[in-house]
Amino acid sequence: MLSIVQETEHYFPGYQRWLVGFSFGSFIAAQAANKVNAQQLITLAPPVQKFDYDLLPSPECPWLVVQPEADEVVPPESVFSWVERTRHTLDFESIPECSHFFHGKLLLLRDLLKERYQPLVV
Repeated sequence: MLSIVQETEHYFPGYQRWLVGFSFGSFIAAQAANKVNAQQLITLAPPVQKFDYDLLPSPECPWLVVQPEADEVVPPESVFSWVERTRHTLDFESIPECSHFFHGKLLLLRDLLKERYQPLVV
């Protein structure tokens, strides 16, 4: 991920760095957030039952966690519990009747992100 951010900076200098990770990729994005001076971190279906996100330094940027409530890969209860007890500052959204891969809910996810971030995106 760090190489991708460096390459992107080469072609688009000065742009805001937003990191978005899905499932395992959410852990990679969370690890990289401070290293690349991210302005926003979004993690979708983070596998908190497999990786200890609390060992990571707290991101110095806003962090949104989105969890599908019918996730068959990442137990939703593990994410709900982690969100309540984590030392990290973050915002949390859950999507009812939604599977791990957001089948049939991608438009809902898009709308959720659009509503939240449209004022920030140029």
